[in-house]
Amino acid sequence: MRALLDTHTFLWAVSEATLLGRQATAVLTSASSELYLSYVSAWEMVIKHAKGRLRLPQPPLDFIRVEAARNRIHLLAVSWPHLASLHELPLHHGDPFDRMLVAQARAEGLALVSADRQLASYGVPVIW
Repeated sequence: MRALLDTHTFLWAVSEATLLGRQATAVLTSASSELYLSYVSAWEMVIKHAKGRLRLPQPPLDFIRVEAARNRIHLLAVSWPHLASLHELPLHHGDPFDRMLVAQARAEGLALVSADRQLASYGVPVIW
């Protein structure tokens, strides 16, 4: 399974795994899964940390780099095809971070691991 983690999924996976759904846990723990975290999620965490809305045990970029490596999660940069995919999305969801994650998942053929079921309205597989 090739899957893109929503921001909250990454945070829960590395610190509060009991909050994850059964299917999400299965994908995250399977040795055959290919897991991705978007730079968009890193950006979101940096912003929330700076605003005091996200506490982390170390600076955000250090935390993300260490935990992604520890949990065999690849970092996914934003590319032109992702922007093209974003441009084609209807406005089902107002969160710009989530919309870009959907666009990346669509462009890369990835399932999205998220508790936000509204994201499925974009036609991307959502696993929880």
